[in-house]
Amino acid sequence: MIEKVILERLRGYTEAFYHKDFDKLVNYLHQDEIKSFRENLEWVAKAMEPFGETEGLMSLFQGISAEELTLLSDKEFVAMFFGNTIQKFEHKEIMKMVDSIRIDEIDHAEYIATVAYSFDNIFEESSFRMGSELSLIKSQGIWYVLFRPGMEEAFSRYKFEIENFRVAKQKDNSDFADTKDEDIETFGLYGFRTYGEDIIIYPRFKAVDGFSEGLAAVKAFNKWGYINKKGDFVIKPSFLDAASFSEGLAKVGQLTSNLDRVYGFINKKGKLIIDYKYQDAGSFSEGLAAVQLNGLWGYINRKAEVVINFIYQDVAPFEGGEARVEHAGDFFVIDYNGVVLRDIDDEMIFGHDDDDDDDDDDFFGEDDSYEDYF
Repeated sequence: MIEKVILERLRGYTEAFYHKDFDKLVNYLHQDEIKSFRENLEWVAKAMEPFGETEGLMSLFQGISAEELTLLSDKEFVAMFFGNTIQKFEHKEIMKMVDSIRIDEIDHAEYIATVAYSFDNIFEESSFRMGSELSLIKSQGIWYVLFRPGMEEAFSRYKFEIENFRVAKQKDNSDFADTKDEDIETFGLYGFRTYGEDIIIYPRFKAVDGFSEGLAAVKAFNKWGYINKKGDFVIKPSFLDAASFSEGLAKVGQLTSNLDRVYGFINKKGKLIIDYKYQDAGSFSEGLAAVQLNGLWGYINRKAEVVINFIYQDVAPFEGGEARVEHAGDFFVIDYNGVVLRDIDDEMIFGHDDDDDDDDDDFFGEDDSYEDYF
């Protein structure tokens, strides 16, 4: 009996979902769970604002702020959350899928059920059965589909990480806020300490760069920003990549709509001075920065004017009026005008910044956890 009832609910939910019939869809969802999801999302979105994550969390809600979530009706909330993520299909395709739904297994107690089911594939040209899983909860004799199973655990993890970040922040040692850049070293989780090993900034970052010109690039959660020696964010996390400041500017990266990495430069107030348009870039040195376009490297000045054309396969920053470059497999030393001063017999190490290739989604890193420090 329970299988027949749940199959009917599952088919009705699926039909409403893919037709984007949110008047019907909301009736298949449990109101208390929608409310809980909305309240948790609002809390996390507000709490993540200092880390530059709020915009991503709220991207499905068409400009609605976290505070305005509570003003939405259940239907409006569900429509915004699902609306842009549901694939568009013809009615006959949707009904083909709905009619083909079969329950493979039900694991249930009196008020909760997890259902494994399969259906005919309509998402690709090839024809085969696809499998999926849903959880339902029974309330007042009616089975409701859970809005987003597992999200409570995800929200709990967010809250745990945010709270531990705050606890770590309270342990920063402001007595060392005047320490010289060169007397500060990084250490994992990551934080900062003097070479005398006095902790200045308690470990709480996923990745860090060293202090330079009084600021350090740090990765909190998924984005990079800049902190001062008190551990306070001076430039809010909002960058895909970030490098140390040099000559008042720092290389920062973002993703394009095509998911390509592009780089530009900001000043110490976080203002974009040189636009995002380079495939890669190095730091400014002696008034010039190496930048890459169309796979080749050249040099620009602080006004983003091309000083040395894009003809090199690899480059190093200027030092003492000279820079090492590679062109057509040969290695040279050039001056500020790109004039070759001499050949280099052997390939030498190039000094432009490496991209941040840290794709580890574990906030705590592989070896360290906050518990190690408390």
